[in-house]
Amino acid sequence: MTIIRFIKNNKDIINQEFEINKSKDFKLVYKKPNEVLNFLFKGSGTFGNVFQVTNNTNETSIIQKGQSLVLKIMKRKHLDELEKTKKIQEVINSSKNKYIIDKYVMNIHNVDMDNDLIFLEYIEGNTLDEYIKKTNLSDNELNIFFIKTLLSIKVFHNMLKYSHRDIKGKNIIYVPETGIMKCIDYGFICKLNNKNCSNKYEGTGTYIHPDMNKKYSARKYNNTIKFPDSIAQDFFSTIILLLKIYANHKKTQIGGSNQGGRNISNKPMGNLPNNQTKFNTRINLRNKKLNLKNTRINLRKRNNLKLDNIIIDIIYKYDTSFRIKKETNKKIKIKQRFESKFVLLQDLMKINENNIDNDIIKELIKIIKTYWDFQMNTFCINKKKNILISNFIFDTLVFNSLSKIPDSEKKKDLLFDWSIIYSSNLNV
Repeated sequence: MTIIRFIKNNKDIINQEFEINKSKDFKLVYKKPNEVLNFLFKGSGTFGNVFQVTNNTNETSIIQKGQSLVLKIMKRKHLDELEKTKKIQEVINSSKNKYIIDKYVMNIHNVDMDNDLIFLEYIEGNTLDEYIKKTNLSDNELNIFFIKTLLSIKVFHNMLKYSHRDIKGKNIIYVPETGIMKCIDYGFICKLNNKNCSNKYEGTGTYIHPDMNKKYSARKYNNTIKFPDSIAQDFFSTIILLLKIYANHKKTQIGGSNQGGRNISNKPMGNLPNNQTKFNTRINLRNKKLNLKNTRINLRKRNNLKLDNIIIDIIYKYDTSFRIKKETNKKIKIKQRFESKFVLLQDLMKINENNIDNDIIKELIKIIKTYWDFQMNTFCINKKKNILISNFIFDTLVFNSLSKIPDSEKKKDLLFDWSIIYSSNLNV
């Protein structure tokens, strides 16, 4: 019996073990005397409880001994998520470029419609949020992070023909040992041409497209009102994600540095022997030259530091604006979220992107300035309401981002992956 079949047969026991003991971890005996499955509770979502299940048995047809999978037990019958996950599993498994998909997207082992269970790949790594906060990346490493994040989202659009609709740092896992970065969670996915799905108000508040916030109340009473296309929804979420990554990265850098160039002291060096006079003169001349050079360097650093602090402050202000009291009416919450995003975009418009050191963030600000329409609250070209270009500008950001990193084996690998992902979009 496979471990998946065993879990299905013992679903009620698993639920009882979790509910009665409220234990974060427990074991089920698969085969006496000592073959067991270890269950570790990872969290509870809107529709289900999530467990990491580690295989300590000799049954290795699904995962090897010592490895894990993710088990999601639905709290109630929620056919929508089960059906969508089942369909995208079929798309993933039938893809001729599955090896690329496996690099960027969480795999699905099994979906059980009768028992309301989803079995997913377990990825041993850190969420982007966790990793960026604790790691001081170089600028080039940061750019590779950005590109891998973009590629993981574009696999959904170009290869799977789905939008994710819940892009955020917690839903992208990075494995430092292998450099693999994968997008996880299929709870809110939508087929790209499914307007009924993309017109549902779903996602995480901070990342939801502002036009969805603006139209939320009106759409409740008039279902002819449409939300932006689902790729636009993902693109807005991606903008927020990249800006947060950049702000956290800069915060880590600033916190761990001198915030400036090397200081050269002008204080007297104390009483020195007379035969040191000429030597002192040379030292003083050298110090003057170095101080002049450091003044120029520090001026540039202070300007960049000032801009970095502005971006950090903008993102901090945006995040804190979402700390709304729980008892606040949902309609008021959503209105406040729209206002916060409106202010964020206005603040970003004021930034001179030419003064930003990071080329990818520079491109991102340019794209916002070029394509964001405040009247329509979405991405448009030439202000024409009938032409939305979310996919085009998403691809433009990937192309431009790839051109900004230096040549290396990593760049060749990323370019190869992008060539497969991009060409998949041409074969609709």
